[in-house]
Amino acid sequence: MPKYSPVQIENMTINGEKKSKISEPLGGKGDGTLVFKKQKSAVEAYFRYRDGAKDSTLFIGRYSKVGKEGFTLTEIRDKAREYARLRREIAPVDLKEHLKLEEARRLKEVAEQKRQAEIEASRGTLEDLCNLYVASLYRRQAASARDVEYSIKRNIIKPFPNLASQRANTMTPDDLIPLFQRLLERGVTRTYNIVRSNLKAAFNLGMQSDHDPRQQLEHGKRFSIQFNPVDAIPRYAEFDRVRKRTLSNDELYQMWHYLESGKQTWSPLYGLLLRFCLACFGNRPEQLNDLKWSDIDLAKRSLKFVDTKGKNATPKERVIPLTNRALALLEQAQAISGGFEGPFIITGESTIDIRNLGRFVAAYNDWLQDEAIAQGKKPPERFTAKDLRRTAARLFTDCRVPQEHRYLLQSREDGSVESKHYLHDDRLAEKRDFAKVYDDYLGRIIEGTANEEPDNVIQFKATVPSIA
Repeated sequence: MPKYSPVQIENMTINGEKKSKISEPLGGKGDGTLVFKKQKSAVEAYFRYRDGAKDSTLFIGRYSKVGKEGFTLTEIRDKAREYARLRREIAPVDLKEHLKLEEARRLKEVAEQKRQAEIEASRGTLEDLCNLYVASLYRRQAASARDVEYSIKRNIIKPFPNLASQRANTMTPDDLIPLFQRLLERGVTRTYNIVRSNLKAAFNLGMQSDHDPRQQLEHGKRFSIQFNPVDAIPRYAEFDRVRKRTLSNDELYQMWHYLESGKQTWSPLYGLLLRFCLACFGNRPEQLNDLKWSDIDLAKRSLKFVDTKGKNATPKERVIPLTNRALALLEQAQAISGGFEGPFIITGESTIDIRNLGRFVAAYNDWLQDEAIAQGKKPPERFTAKDLRRTAARLFTDCRVPQEHRYLLQSREDGSVESKHYLHDDRLAEKRDFAKVYDDYLGRIIEGTANEEPDNVIQFKATVPSIA
């Protein structure tokens, strides 16, 4: 049988006679036949071969003169010869069965490739990993959540966007070295160890999250982290400063009466919150700052708050008594915050930003320094809002309040079975007794009668504000 020309195939005409089917051999006997069939306005090509006592056909494709909407004649013949060669190689397996199995294998490979591509696309970046860690802190109501979020953005995400977008499971210690070098170049020390600690915790959490159903439902990211690259980055023990700063009675007197002198344009709620922390036995500002009026029981003269401090700490409800001094401060706060939900809410929606509280105290320190220099005296040692808690502990010690009751009033864990298994408000009557001892001493400090003034105390000419 001859091979036909493209014109004959296109017109399906042989020796002037129209055909619905045209066949041409592929080679020797048993190699099969190439068949062209007229299908409406198109011509389709098939490979036909003998399978035992019956004929079998395989569709090759549509014929197209230029190959735009199908295959050219050359391409069709090459495909048919490929089928013939493959049939000889796989014999006695039937060609159709073989192709069906091959197609199933191909589809399985495509599905696996797609699955792998989806897994790869879902692999979290360093930024995803940090967000996962911050979210876990917020979910546990950790007191450090906001500070950690700010630290990560400031020290990792913003200064190193390329690093932040890198897959977390590809991270090596070498990738992280520039990050920590930058911290050292900035002269930070304690922050270096804090960033390292947070990043190490984030990688540890990432290694666990791939097998945590709740984590997968929440963020859908997989990290496939095999090791923690932060382990190889050294932690410097000398960078961990244990603060010992406490304010003397004279410094407390000055702070209580002149605190607003550093930031006169700021809301008076900042100064009231700091004084309230002292009046509430040195409990932390970040805990008292979030108070709602519903947390204050005027009939019992007490307030409750949630304590989230401590590594992996479970939030605990604390109840402490309110002295007349603390109630007077709340009354002043109410006159400012008005009908807002809590006493230290500034805009009606958000409370005081604790970071701004630190800046407020820093401004007061600056003012103290300027006053001292103007009087030719040595500037006093600076302090932070966190030092007030330690100072309150010092007042308790001066008053000879036993450690057990000091811990109760400052919402500290003392390691006892009672502390772990019972709420601190179980002993509210005892707390009131020692709260009065503390408040009496604080009152004498505020009045300036607790001790005599040393020679280096800065003299202020300003009128002392009337603050209870």
